[in-house]
Amino acid sequence: MAVADGSPNPNPGASGAGAWLSFLHPDRSGTTCTVETSAALGKGTNNRGELWGLGLALQLAKDLIVRNYALRSEVHIFSDSRYASDAVEEKTKNTENLALIIAVRKLYRSMLDAGFTIEFHWVKGHSGVVGNETADRLAGEASSRSSNSGFTP
Repeated sequence: MAVADGSPNPNPGASGAGAWLSFLHPDRSGTTCTVETSAALGKGTNNRGELWGLGLALQLAKDLIVRNYALRSEVHIFSDSRYASDAVEEKTKNTENLALIIAVRKLYRSMLDAGFTIEFHWVKGHSGVVGNETADRLAGEASSRSSNSGFTP
């Protein structure tokens, strides 16, 4: 299970992305492990942060599975952004954030081609869902780092 989120402050403004993963560790019978990551993105929009968060979640899931830290090549990604998941799955045509969409789609397709099963699930944001609240916190912290660093790509 993976959860992704993005956060600007304000929108547009200093932005960040976060991803949280939970998986069964292959060497410890029944042990659930969690991994989290985030990225400070400089100035951006919520949609950019959400897309970047999906990219972080996909890459982290791929790395964990390829290195045999996670047991299954089935990845369920939860996001409170239909914009981002629909863009990656090519359910909509987008002109904003096109380079980022293409990069995340490339990763997504490469994982599908390698035999991964990937499903996106929508979850209501700020509703107390543990993984989503964690990803939101990570994205918010990354947004603060963007603001404090003065970095603007």
